[in-house]
Amino acid sequence: EAAKRVRHRLILRKTVLLLLRTWPYAALGLLLLTIARWSGFGFATVGSGILLLFLWLLTCAVWAWRKAPAPYEACSFWDRAAGRSDDFANAWWFEDRGAEDEGQRWHLQRQAALLPAALTKLRHDVPLPDARWLSLLVIFLGLMALVPRGSGTMLPDAALTDADKKAAVAEAKK
Repeated sequence: EAAKRVRHRLILRKTVLLLLRTWPYAALGLLLLTIARWSGFGFATVGSGILLLFLWLLTCAVWAWRKAPAPYEACSFWDRAAGRSDDFANAWWFEDRGAEDEGQRWHLQRQAALLPAALTKLRHDVPLPDARWLSLLVIFLGLMALVPRGSGTMLPDAALTDADKKAAVAEAKK
């Protein structure tokens, strides 16, 4: 169970690292959508921007999940990050394979006693990268909604006065 928690933490960490590595592509996509919106293309809506960001997030998460380490490797990574010498990784191995001798059983019991306290420090041992500034992409998406849709370089029609309307009717009759 602890190995699953460590594995999930590493998947989350890898997802955030991928988001940080690939954010320029998402920003470029939003910029192109904004230009398309300003140019009058119908597909360039705020909804398509939300979909773009969702697909980017989902792609990074699926990639991280597919590249997730096996339970032993996850425990080994955690052990190295916390300055332990594969203590929990070996304990996982002994538990998974079945402790064969007294030394393995002793190691397993000792690590089982230390595990609850160590799990409370998992977030400290395997921190997530600071990705708060990625929220700027959401702000950019909000600004995209302020871009006038379909106006592009076209000027708005001038308001017609009553005299202009009469002249237009007369011209149309000709």
